Amino acid sequence: MMVCRSIGAVCVTAAVVTAPAAAASASASAGRDPQRVDYTIDVNLDAATHELTGHERVSLVNSSSKALREVWLHLYLNAFSNAHTTFFREANGGRGTDTPDHWGYSELKSVRMVTGTDAPVELWPQHFDAGASSDDRTDVRITLPTALAPGAAATLLIDFHAQLPEVVERTGYGGSFHMVGQWFPKLAKLNGDGSFAHFPLHHFSEFYADFGRYDVTMRVPESFAVVATGERQWERVEEGRRVVNNVQNDVHDFAFAAWDKFRFLEANVSGRRIVVAYPPGFDAVAQRELDTAAAALDDFSTWYGPYPYKILSVVHPPSGSEEAGGMEYPTLITTGGSWATPKGLRSIELVTVHELGHQWFYGLLASNELASPFLDEGFNTFAEARWMGAHAGDASLLDLGPLKLADECMYAAGSAKAVSHSIVGARADQFSSGADYGALVYGRTGTLLASLRRVYGAAPFDAAMRAYGDRFRFEHPTPADAEEVFREHLGAEAARVFHQGISEQGWIDFELVSLACRTKQNVKGYVFSGVERSEAPGGDAAPKVKVSAVRGERRGTMALPTEVEVTFEDGRSERHPWPAGDRSFERTFEGGECVVQASIDPDRRVLIDAQRANDTRTTETRKAPFFSGVARTWLAAIEALFAWVGS
Repeated sequence: MMVCRSIGAVCVTAAVVTAPAAAASASASAGRDPQRVDYTIDVNLDAATHELTGHERVSLVNSSSKALREVWLHLYLNAFSNAHTTFFREANGGRGTDTPDHWGYSELKSVRMVTGTDAPVELWPQHFDAGASSDDRTDVRITLPTALAPGAAATLLIDFHAQLPEVVERTGYGGSFHMVGQWFPKLAKLNGDGSFAHFPLHHFSEFYADFGRYDVTMRVPESFAVVATGERQWERVEEGRRVVNNVQNDVHDFAFAAWDKFRFLEANVSGRRIVVAYPPGFDAVAQRELDTAAAALDDFSTWYGPYPYKILSVVHPPSGSEEAGGMEYPTLITTGGSWATPKGLRSIELVTVHELGHQWFYGLLASNELASPFLDEGFNTFAEARWMGAHAGDASLLDLGPLKLADECMYAAGSAKAVSHSIVGARADQFSSGADYGALVYGRTGTLLASLRRVYGAAPFDAAMRAYGDRFRFEHPTPADAEEVFREHLGAEAARVFHQGISEQGWIDFELVSLACRTKQNVKGYVFSGVERSEAPGGDAAPKVKVSAVRGERRGTMALPTEVEVTFEDGRSERHPWPAGDRSFERTFEGGECVVQASIDPDRRVLIDAQRANDTRTTETRKAPFFSGVARTWLAAIEALFAWVGS
């Protein structure tokens, strides 16, 4: 069945198919860096035992300034080998906290090194060192028999065996469904000084690696369909096994899903192919995911730089395998949600656009997920909320009759209380709980960026984000890189606010401290006009003037400019600037009308304001707006919702 749906300026043609078709080209962008790491992998999945057997060729060049005397490999599946690994010892809320009923592991069978025309030299196990990761072995060192000089090339030939766990935190199996993530021995990222950015798999961390070319052949049961990173080069059946080959340039990871019950929905949008793989009975949800991905792919390409790949795959895991959902890999994302999710609850769209956004901040920029998780998760949360707000306004998360909630409001309210717990820019393994990690890394960062955009202008802020996306594509940016881009496009004041919000537990709270109106009347005495003196009238004959006094205070370590709106008895309103350099705002208004209401930041630009409920005051002659009477109750409910979502 062919369907054409209009999504903004995009027309999506969708078809229900039985399996994804083969694609032709695997090139993502012109001019690849020749010093990046390339992988050729052949892996067999035993769907009955959930085991992987693989052969891997890793081609690398020593792009650093020093000779290499060791390499570090990540064996991430070992995080799920027992309850005493780094991953599970750090588990304190959030996804992946529950241990699986069936464990997994990753083990090396052979590691051989080839340089030049020399015969391969076996490095395993005599050159193996578990390093600081002896408890879980997600991070292992292989010493080299001879140093690899700067600029020299080498090849590692690796044989490995892996057992998938029951699905837990991004990877594993549920019944016959297999989400195969973080499954192959992976070279840690090489730094310019010859060191490797290696670390165990921490509970709140994700992954960091060099870009390269992945050529992966996957062997699964014949009845299974495969959805994987990159473009399909060929597919055939050999001796009762389905053999699939995907290739992709300019990516730093590879994952695949295999299942015998997948249904598929696909579309071609702006020259890119989008495939949604989903369980039976989820047709309506899959259509929502396809529509969202199609529209957001074009928008994000405009906002943060072109999506350079020709394929985007979306996997919706089946019931019972929810832990595999809500995750990102290059050209492949996983979503989640019930088949019965009502349209007014936009969680389907939110998860889809959030994971899609990771194609830029996790995928193309590839910052260090352990050292600075906010550069991915936080920037991406801003991108998600911006897109949701642009398409659904104040009901971007919830639109159920009178109950409406904006995506960005949930993040603003849910992150406010956590500011005193930790700095946003902390390492992933320094957060004490999943609630703090979610509130600060996701919510606070997204709210800070949204505030900068509202305060300093959408146009210059959007230009900064586009410049950040273009300049640091494939370059692994740092917090200092982001700060410098904001300084260039928004100015020193905005860059300082960004730095405070990320690195200094910066906070701000505007409060309308007082609002009063009195009637001023001249009493008996003398008045002067030029050189003439006369007696002033008193009593009822004296002119009466109404005098209103408005006073606000800015508390906290951050300084942002804002406005104060005053409303008079006759309905007139005026706005007065409150510069960032002023700690307090004081104005007196004289005339025939009292000021009956004063509001700080009437356009709600400063979303990081700690308390919205204290930004408005009214006089007794005017009833307080409904919001001020129930604000604290609503904020508490939103905070509770955010904590639940973050878990």
